[in-house]
Amino acid sequence: MTLRDQVVERLGVIESYQRFSEFIYKLYEARPDCTNYKVYHWLKGSGPEKDFREEDFEGEYSVEKFLLSLLEEKENPPSQ
Repeated sequence: MTLRDQVVERLGVIESYQRFSEFIYKLYEARPDCTNYKVYHWLKGSGPEKDFREEDFEGEYSVEKFLLSLLEEKENPPSQ
């Protein structure tokens, strides 16, 4: 099971896709070249149409870090 699938399973389809959409929008605003990256299309759920760059983004735009943060958030919700 991929990391993306784990997030969808934990958060549910609607919440996970809302969070993915927010992140994708933020990523596209900061990195218009993101459409050249496989990880962008993988998160978005679109299929490859051409050769894409294989690496993830760095820092706050890392898709892997984003997905891991969603899993961690679900495992350790903020106390009220």
